[in-house]
Amino acid sequence: MTVTVTVIGGELQLKKVSTESVFAPIKLTGTAQVSRPEGLEVVVNDDTGSKAAWRLEATATPLVTNQGRTLAGNLYYQDGAKLTMLGKDAVEIARQKTAPGIDYDVTAHWSSQQGLVLKTTPAAVPGSYQGTITWHLSTVPEE
Repeated sequence: MTVTVTVIGGELQLKKVSTESVFAPIKLTGTAQVSRPEGLEVVVNDDTGSKAAWRLEATATPLVTNQGRTLAGNLYYQDGAKLTMLGKDAVEIARQKTAPGIDYDVTAHWSSQQGLVLKTTPAAVPGSYQGTITWHLSTVPEE
């Protein structure tokens, strides 16, 4: 008798990512301003059963108007007093080890001193700016 068993590995996935998010409007006053995203949601689900940690990173494009004007400012990831600019190089946003099948809402775990922020410089000019944040999810090798 021959028995065939197929074992299928679970997935590490971004279960939910907001397709669009806006930052709170900024009133230009001639000084640097800070804004936080509204409606941003990023949820990770690790159903691999590997018990390994996962890492979420992000990259971002410059914020520009439809006319091609670049915003005088940048997107940052804030972790306490540390600000790391989001650009073409990946920035670690979260690293967790979660139980299989449990959703981890990354943005729900952010505090007032953690998460994405937009900082403009005094040179910012009025306009509607758009950019893209790309999320990268990977398994962290066990040490």
